Amino acid sequence: MGLLRVQYQGEKNQGGMIISVILSRRLSVWCRLPNGKWDLGKIEETLGDEATISLLSGTVVKVSTAELLPANPDILEGVDDLMQLSYLNEPSVLHNIKHRYAQDLIYSKAGPVLIAVNPFKEIPIYGNEILTSYKQNAKDSPHVYAIADAAYNEMMRDEKNQSIILSGESGAGKTETAKYVMQYLASLGCGNDSMGYEILQTNFILQAFGNAKTSRNNNSSRFGKLIEIHFNASGKIHGAKIQTLVQLANDERSYHIFYQLCAGAPSTLRDRLNLRMASEYKYLNQSECLVVDGVDDGMEFHKLVDALDVVQICKEDQEQAFAMLAAVLWLGNISFQVIDNENHVEVFTNEAVENAARLINCRAQDLMLALSTHKIQAGNDFIAKKLTMQKKRCIGKVYLYQVV
Repeated sequence: MGLLRVQYQGEKNQGGMIISVILSRRLSVWCRLPNGKWDLGKIEETLGDEATISLLSGTVVKVSTAELLPANPDILEGVDDLMQLSYLNEPSVLHNIKHRYAQDLIYSKAGPVLIAVNPFKEIPIYGNEILTSYKQNAKDSPHVYAIADAAYNEMMRDEKNQSIILSGESGAGKTETAKYVMQYLASLGCGNDSMGYEILQTNFILQAFGNAKTSRNNNSSRFGKLIEIHFNASGKIHGAKIQTLVQLANDERSYHIFYQLCAGAPSTLRDRLNLRMASEYKYLNQSECLVVDGVDDGMEFHKLVDALDVVQICKEDQEQAFAMLAAVLWLGNISFQVIDNENHVEVFTNEAVENAARLINCRAQDLMLALSTHKIQAGNDFIAKKLTMQKKRCIGKVYLYQVV
């Protein structure tokens, strides 16, 4: 979008060239109002560097000619490729995208770039029927399927790796768009093969372990993702690789997986991990946001387990992962007491220590020592030195940032 923010700032000092163009072609004009909003109108008259504009609302305003930009003719309103616009300035681009969005046309393009606006509702523009129409070239309108199709075809034609970059602010729809890209590529490279299904199921796993609720987005990715899908010479998928590139506010949550585990773990697993409700863990209850509207964390946990089964993560490995997650939660519940006027701290012995130690397979005494001391080297020997409260807080904040 940065390339699209073409403005005529350099022309406003060229002896009224813009005004001359607008008047000679009888164009409508974009007028930037004092509040920063762009509005459409007609020039009634000009006097020096000032213009009188009649807005579509009927309001008449006087503004500097430097705040005027030419508008596109009505025939170009709603074009699906912004490069077709006669005037590619900021208000024209935004107006065209808004016009299409109002008709549930959430995709536009600017040459090879696809612009997507999150509709925040279900729109029937996905699924097997739509997907097939793009595979058969029956549709050429802007769509995420078209981008995936172009990347696949160029890969096969040129025998070169292709990249699709998804960029946008939080809540723009990057996670969902990535799903549709993977869905389309899986349909091209796998057909009914089970590998394509396995690749798609990784989305549930990544979201559970890497997404969280924020103030702006109920399903925000908290890390960058690099997803590689490997194709052989005949265009069939033969593997994939996913890499992650990596104090809560009141309306935010930590990673989904913690809440899903607390809500959905079966009784046998709950007993083994000695799990409590999410509200009983300090790492989760500090934000006062434990649920997401319209989301059943217990049901999401079952979907996660199904996805782990599909990608052939054995039950033993699954339970070990869940044990480590529970250990993180119990570590957050461990309390400390100050000894000798904050000269050093010691760990309170309670169920949090016992549970965390059992889950990470160590003795409670060893865990307490590790949490309240740090090692320093003296010659060839290592000495355990007790932590001060200040140093303990620093280490705790680093741990909380890295894990939660």
